[in-house]
Amino acid sequence: MSGCSTQTTPTRHTPKINENIPAIPALRWIGDITAIALEWDPNYDPAIAGYYVYRRLKEEKEDTFKRVARIPDRFTSHFIDLHLPSETKYLYQVSAYDHAGSESLPSKPASTITRPTLKSVAYFDSVSKLPRKAKLIWRPHTNGRVNGYIVERKTPAEKEWEELARLEHRLSAEYIDTNLDDNQVYLYRLRSVTFDKIQSTPSDIVKILTKALPVPVTGITITKDLPTTIQLTWDKHPQSDIKEYIIYRTDSPTGSFEPFARVKTPGFINKIDGYGKNFYYKISATDFDGLESPLSKIYHGQNLSRPAKVSLREKSIKDGIVTLKWVKSDDRTLSYKVSKKENLGWFKTKSSDTNTTETTYTTSQEPNVPVIYKIFAVDKHGIESEAVQTEELVYEKVVQ
Repeated sequence: MSGCSTQTTPTRHTPKINENIPAIPALRWIGDITAIALEWDPNYDPAIAGYYVYRRLKEEKEDTFKRVARIPDRFTSHFIDLHLPSETKYLYQVSAYDHAGSESLPSKPASTITRPTLKSVAYFDSVSKLPRKAKLIWRPHTNGRVNGYIVERKTPAEKEWEELARLEHRLSAEYIDTNLDDNQVYLYRLRSVTFDKIQSTPSDIVKILTKALPVPVTGITITKDLPTTIQLTWDKHPQSDIKEYIIYRTDSPTGSFEPFARVKTPGFINKIDGYGKNFYYKISATDFDGLESPLSKIYHGQNLSRPAKVSLREKSIKDGIVTLKWVKSDDRTLSYKVSKKENLGWFKTKSSDTNTTETTYTTSQEPNVPVIYKIFAVDKHGIESEAVQTEELVYEKVVQ
């Protein structure tokens, strides 16, 4: 249809009729979803200046015709009335007017109707329980006028639909929505769009549920009684798609937990340098889609500290015999080590160790040689306490 016409806001109009101007004999029309196209035989008489188009709803009274267009060209023979509601019946009339503004009698009313609204696609479905995604699939529209689709989304709690995407080809048949929340319900619908931007009715609504995060790790135990390690164990995760476990660690319960280790199976041995070190742990599980469970609560672990040092009760030296006596201070202590360091001269020393389960130590000492003794408590793991050290002991004797 030619668009060489002027469309105005519909107005009531009392025409000035000149019966000498020939009336338009008949109207022909074609209806679309939101438009009616009119055609007539034009009057090429130079006295004719153009045409007026009148319209009313079919169920309205006869005197409710309103002027909807003025066409200032006698050679024009087409008019398109746009932006009409679908499935609506109208009556149209066209009159010719001269240069003085007088009109012919109107044409016989043409009874018209706009077409029904375009229906959306016949098949629309979705794939649920994807990780933070929703996959929408449909069968392409069979109407060749369709040029694309509008995807709309909302949650059950929302009232309004959100336009999510526009797809620009009729043969499009899939859309993947991303960056969704975990374990969340979303609703989707689809509209088809024609080349002239007419939207169809919405499709049936499809509902999807995104994949939930893995459940938290359970059955966690962490040791506090091993000498050089902290051992972590936990239950095997009940979900079959778990890829790995992440262990977070800090040295303070209020500190920042950072990823420390990743393991494929339940259990981890944290090797520790030093004694009596405290660490705090959280554990999570991740699946093959990269979804991570909530972190566990905080668990405290510790490796063994040194045994408590002994309490020295007696040290004596008489006639070259040194006697040391002490008292056990820690139930962990199973034995003792006594270190003897002799100062033999400038930069020359001699050291020896004696292991014992007794709490008394006796040894001979060379005259005039300063000796320092250190006593260590030793537990079953071989961990030594801090030393209890004597001052230099000297057996003084005049050499003849």
